[in-house]
Amino acid sequence: MNFRKTDWQAEGIEYHKIKKERIFNDSVLFYSVAGSSFLESTVGFITQNLITFYRDDEEVRSWLEVIWEPEEMNHGRAMKYYVQAVWPDYDWEAAYASFHEEYAKCCKLDLLRPTKALEMLARCVTETEAAMYYRAAGDYYPEPILKDLLMKMYRDEVKHYKHFLHYFKRFNATERNGLWRLSKTMFSRNTAVAEEDLGITFRHVNVGWRKTPPFEPLFIESFGRTMTALSKEYFPFDVARRMLFKPFESESRWKNLVVRGLAFHVTHCIPGFA
Repeated sequence: MNFRKTDWQAEGIEYHKIKKERIFNDSVLFYSVAGSSFLESTVGFITQNLITFYRDDEEVRSWLEVIWEPEEMNHGRAMKYYVQAVWPDYDWEAAYASFHEEYAKCCKLDLLRPTKALEMLARCVTETEAAMYYRAAGDYYPEPILKDLLMKMYRDEVKHYKHFLHYFKRFNATERNGLWRLSKTMFSRNTAVAEEDLGITFRHVNVGWRKTPPFEPLFIESFGRTMTALSKEYFPFDVARRMLFKPFESESRWKNLVVRGLAFHVTHCIPGFA
């Protein structure tokens, strides 16, 4: 596959033009952006594990090092800078350090999926969820700079998904994993997003305030209820199902029907949207 780098950098975003008055008191927006900044900034852990896991495949290693990690880190910086621009009383570095200490325990090589194809499938699930979240948030949030930034990130995540899908198909052509094993991988990764990614994030995102925050603190349950309500109007469920269905495509009609059902269930169980 051709390696195409993104055409934007976090440092080029015009944060000084942010319409702060529209969003300063918006707790849901704060938690969305701060949480994203934490998770995107930890991709270095995952990249090193993946590089080790795929050490005998030069193309995969090169793409991870040259394209995926720098672009995900770029997302993390962009979200971090946005938080710092809108909420200067929030100590991002302190909050992230707290998060980093716990989250690092979930980013170990022996926690990857047991085969190369299954790990690529798990990455497809993660990229789908990230892409759909950024698209939905970009449609919902009113602030223009954030809208544009989220759409940039959405396009990057879709591009990343396509690469992971390509590699999944290549590895699975040899491994020939069955529907049960693929479905189990999809569900386990979806569950991990809720229990590890969002769960750990919400345990630490509130610790960074130097002063009283301009809104009532949220916790994962209340955040999830709010996002569930918003999802009915803004979450692109059909697009998400098509992306999740792609790795399972076959000539078998009954298998495709089963997979469509699985994809429907998973998209309606995406953390924060169900």
